[in-house]
Amino acid sequence: MFSDGFKNKYTTIPLATYKNRNKNTAPLYSHYHKEVELITVIEGSVDFYIGADFYEVKAGDVLVIPPYAVHRAIFHRNTYHECICFDASILWDESLKCSLEKGTLTVTSAVKFDSDVGHRVYECARGAFDAYEKRTLGWELEAIGNLSILFGKLCASSFFIKSKCVDTEQEFVRCVLEYIKAHFSEQITSTTAAAILHINNSYFCRIFKNSFGCCFAEYLTSYRIEQAKMFLKMTDMSVSDLAIKCGFNSFSYFSKTFKERVGISPSACKQMKK
Repeated sequence: MFSDGFKNKYTTIPLATYKNRNKNTAPLYSHYHKEVELITVIEGSVDFYIGADFYEVKAGDVLVIPPYAVHRAIFHRNTYHECICFDASILWDESLKCSLEKGTLTVTSAVKFDSDVGHRVYECARGAFDAYEKRTLGWELEAIGNLSILFGKLCASSFFIKSKCVDTEQEFVRCVLEYIKAHFSEQITSTTAAAILHINNSYFCRIFKNSFGCCFAEYLTSYRIEQAKMFLKMTDMSVSDLAIKCGFNSFSYFSKTFKERVGISPSACKQMKK
């Protein structure tokens, strides 16, 4: 259910957590998932993009990422953040759940710590995270309780607003991502993707940039590098074979691109799992 980046899989409720301390600047490539995600910045700051919209998230702030929203981030140096990813079925309010999943409700900013509800939202986000991490008796109720209070406070403050996106745009995002997932190892372009969706290439590129915050080629390269990182850690495939499997015709270009984006060579990354 959850993306491969989440280290802790849920046990009895559909919830997972992740925490990370970035000593150096690090990018998070564009992606989406069907779960709601809460990003709580403990130290430092993060530049988040949901679609083409920019969100500056500083220490004490909490960012709500709705289901199926394409997002990416740049983590500044010495940033520590916690993440909770959970299925919207946890939320008691069925109307809110459906509106978030359909994309008819969205967010316009991070929840700032110094706002009217910011301190309480921050406490609840950390409370839900700690409950999952400790998993003492009754932790499920504690986690759900904190998330319920958090979303209750946001709803009471009219935090969520009607989205300008229409269902067809949400469907566009899902179709494109499914296409990339199935064909990233092939020599695909925006032209081939547009043809699959039966739309004009210029229109495809414009909508893609608006939804993903980057062009098709840039996203495809990021996706391929992330897949390469996963294969390097989980398989014994040679680096040259892996480059081909991830859609790179040139081994030298793959190695250069990998090092530029990851900070180490593919061979060094492969050695780290040993």
